[in-house]
Amino acid sequence: MALRLAILLLTTMVSSALAHAPGFGGRFTGGLVHPVVVPAHLLALIGVGLLVGQQAEGRAAFLTIFGLGVAAGLLAIAWAAGPSSAKLVLTTAALAAGAWTASARPLPPVLGWPLMSVTGAAIGLDSPPETASLREANHMLIGTGLAATAIPTALAAAIAHLNRDWQRLALRIAGSWIAAAAILVLALALAA
Repeated sequence: MALRLAILLLTTMVSSALAHAPGFGGRFTGGLVHPVVVPAHLLALIGVGLLVGQQAEGRAAFLTIFGLGVAAGLLAIAWAAGPSSAKLVLTTAALAAGAWTASARPLPPVLGWPLMSVTGAAIGLDSPPETASLREANHMLIGTGLAATAIPTALAAAIAHLNRDWQRLALRIAGSWIAAAAILVLALALAA
């Protein structure tokens, strides 16, 4: 149900989904769409969702820590944090999440909690609203926070029900694709 709602929302807002471009606006819906139209965000969100959904234990803790990281990053933006290398961090986090998903190993909290918090914070830090109005900026940050936490939560919930061998193999393949895409993005970023 949540996935259908997300798809419906995205298809109705596609015309205004021009992140970091004039005309994107600072509306709440703009914030909701932001994590989906920024490739580094989407790659990291899918990676986190795949990884957390694959875990037999600790899903709620991982998602809570991720959400707290997003909130911390958005608060830092709201309090005028300066430029950061969040896109590089997000791509690296997507690589780590995808590779760990491909390995199909349990994620120990000592590794998972820092990965979730750093990924969440980087998404928040890389989501500055481009609007002059403080009210619109706050609405956009709230929308971004909701979408950035809802996407991996819905994905993890859906993946948690995949129990057949071929489904688990497909999940590992998807994780390897996330890792491969992240490697390509990192190679291009570091070569420039």
